[in-house]
Amino acid sequence: MGALDASYSAQLTDALDLHQLTLADLTGPDHGLSSVGVTDTVPAVRAVARDTGHLRVVVMRDGTPAGVVHVRDTMDQPDDRTAGEVMRDVLVLDGSTLVYEALATMRATRHHLVVVTGPGGPAVTTLTDAVERLLRTPAQTNAL
Repeated sequence: MGALDASYSAQLTDALDLHQLTLADLTGPDHGLSSVGVTDTVPAVRAVARDTGHLRVVVMRDGTPAGVVHVRDTMDQPDDRTAGEVMRDVLVLDGSTLVYEALATMRATRHHLVVVTGPGGPAVTTLTDAVERLLRTPAQTNAL
């Protein structure tokens, strides 16, 4: 009596750890970024999306994230348009940013994707990644 089921215990622990969880904790080898240059054309964006399975492609300018293109935004564009002409703003945060702070910033700025900078190079994480981390099942928790 009074003991939590393992599924609830893991979720509660994750929620309590939120005050110290950073964006770097959410990123890993599978969160590398798919990117194109600002002068790459719309067909290049589509090719990267097709090859990687990522719908959002980061647009780089001189090695720095300059924006993001969702592949659906390229569908009605002529092939000679560049990624720089089609891109939207991208949110860039340091890996040491606490997840709860990042979520508040993402909500306030209406971004679903954030480029995370850190010593290992840039990576990408999404609102979905953060929510899945908080709502993972005991099997997912034990696999870590």
